[in-house]
Amino acid sequence: MSGITLDYEVADKITLLTLKEALEDVNKYIQSLEERNVPEHLALDYDYHVKLRTNLQGVINYYGGYD
Repeated sequence: MSGITLDYEVADKITLLTLKEALEDVNKYIQSLEERNVPEHLALDYDYHVKLRTNLQGVINYYGGYD
């Protein structure tokens, strides 16, 4: 171990920033699929990412990310 310690507030901020970044990536991916005609084999991938977006938004909301 390196001996680095973080208090809970800093750890929560890092987690929130990471979740927001992941949400941005998911939104970009969903948008790219919506801009073109989604092939049938990507439809399940699209559904997965829409559900992932919903869940990320819920966790971000829990951490107070939409203040």
